Amino acid sequence: MVQPKLILPPESMQWGRWVQDQITQLSTQATLRSQGEDLTNNTQAATIRTLQQVVGNLQEQVAAAIAANSYTASQIDTKIASPGNVSSSGDISAAGRVSSNGAPVTSQPSHNFTVTTGYVACWINGDGQFGTSPSSASAKVDLTAFTTDDAKRFLDTVIPYWGRYKWDDPDSPMKVFVTAEDVAAAGYGPDVAPVVEGDQPINIGTPDDPVLVKPGDAWTVNYSQLVIPLIATARAQQKTIEAQQTQIDALSARLDAAGIA
Repeated sequence: MVQPKLILPPESMQWGRWVQDQITQLSTQATLRSQGEDLTNNTQAATIRTLQQVVGNLQEQVAAAIAANSYTASQIDTKIASPGNVSSSGDISAAGRVSSNGAPVTSQPSHNFTVTTGYVACWINGDGQFGTSPSSASAKVDLTAFTTDDAKRFLDTVIPYWGRYKWDDPDSPMKVFVTAEDVAAAGYGPDVAPVVEGDQPINIGTPDDPVLVKPGDAWTVNYSQLVIPLIATARAQQKTIEAQQTQIDALSARLDAAGIA
């Protein structure tokens, strides 16, 4: 038996209308057969077989497409409960809290949510991960106390400034700064004055007003870490004040002993 060839619709004709036309013809052929018409003609028989093959192929393709792109109600519920990885090329917003078991992230309104107990400092790792940094002495080694020279170098090198960013409105309030360059020059490493990594400069400005910093240069300041040298500076100054007070007390005692008011 000669196998029929697959007949495709004309390019100008939509698949749906063409299939419907073929189904109509099949229905007509079936009606004629039921009425005793002679359908032994080879051309008619081949057409019927071809159309049956086309319809069968379309039914299989439609069923496969539905199965590949459809979910049961149970599967939908599972997807909602555990969506897995979520990615987006645009913004993602949520009215409630957002959390992830792999990397915990929770969100609350930042300006009207008051932290009361159990709060910790939040840091951003070099790869963009949020986390905390332990402060317990049990987690630290090679502890060396700041010296007076360390405190003096901090005061001599790190200069406070009033100023604005280049992209600030000229009428905006003045801000207070230290510069990343000064902090790095005072001997503080990339944990205090992070540097540009890799072999490409980064833009720390805006698209309209770029500010490029080359690899290896400090570009920002971890201001919270500056509290430590400030404490060291205050301690050094306190020791100086105490030593001076001791000298003053000794001189005052000698003056009193000599009867000099």
